[in-house]
Amino acid sequence: MIDKIQALLKKYKELSDKIIDPDAMSDMKRYAKIAKEHKAMEPVVKKGEQYTSLINQLNEYNDVLSGSDDELKDLIKDDLPIIKNDIENLESELKILLIPKDPNDDKNTILEIRSGTGGDEAALFAADLYRMYMMYSEKQNLKTDILSFHENEGGGNGIKEVIIAITGDGAYGNLKFESGVHR
Repeated sequence: MIDKIQALLKKYKELSDKIIDPDAMSDMKRYAKIAKEHKAMEPVVKKGEQYTSLINQLNEYNDVLSGSDDELKDLIKDDLPIIKNDIENLESELKILLIPKDPNDDKNTILEIRSGTGGDEAALFAADLYRMYMMYSEKQNLKTDILSFHENEGGGNGIKEVIIAITGDGAYGNLKFESGVHR
């Protein structure tokens, strides 16, 4: 794990150097690609730096434990289990962060909500879903454009159908598993 993290930190540093290189700005498409990759790596790099720091601290503590200074050994014995626990937690987080992303996750998406069968109750539920997705998009800083909006014909407060274009970073990735029929 530590080798993978160190390779990732090295690549992140190389990208950081490319971003500040004045020649990189001459090709804006290339610069945008580098900046996007750099930004995507930030969460993993932060956890990786914490992990590397804790591993180094654990190694120092193990050196102290193999040494002859009993007073120093007593000082670090209480910290050792905490550090080991923190390392395990960071390893779990890093395993998840190191899973390759779906290349489509940053694309935009179109969300369709239809009331289907169920009359006024289905239309009310569709309206609730519409409000929920609009608030979710707002909290995620995603832009929404209503492409089509049809209210319930029965004169109620429900929605027969609504189609929304959702744009922004991670729009598709955040919503790609939202599907199904409610009965």
